[in-house]
Amino acid sequence: IEEVFVDWVAAFYKIAFDKAIFEDSSAKFKEGLGAKLDKLGGFIGERKWIAGDKLTYVDFFAFELLSVIQMFSPDSHNKVVDDYLARFAALGPIKKWLESDERKHRAFHVLPPNYAAWSG
Repeated sequence: IEEVFVDWVAAFYKIAFDKAIFEDSSAKFKEGLGAKLDKLGGFIGERKWIAGDKLTYVDFFAFELLSVIQMFSPDSHNKVVDDYLARFAALGPIKKWLESDERKHRAFHVLPPNYAAWSG
């Protein structure tokens, strides 16, 4: 599954960095996102984490990627994936950081502003 996420990142960054194709390609990416999230939700199923009951580095990778995708396409959802993200965000240290003043008051850009077609 990690390689699936790598493929998502590659496709997303190609769109986000290429201003010439951004409009058409981002619409196509968003259009296919529901099916991808549904497949991911089917894969996660009843599991607590991507690999089962144990949290792995793939969960951190998935959380980061899916958080960016939520910012890019806030209307794209899958209940299983949303529940998975909520579980991850509720982890003690993660929750503490997400609620911290440092995170809330810091300008956040996924990609460098004025360099990418979409920066977050």
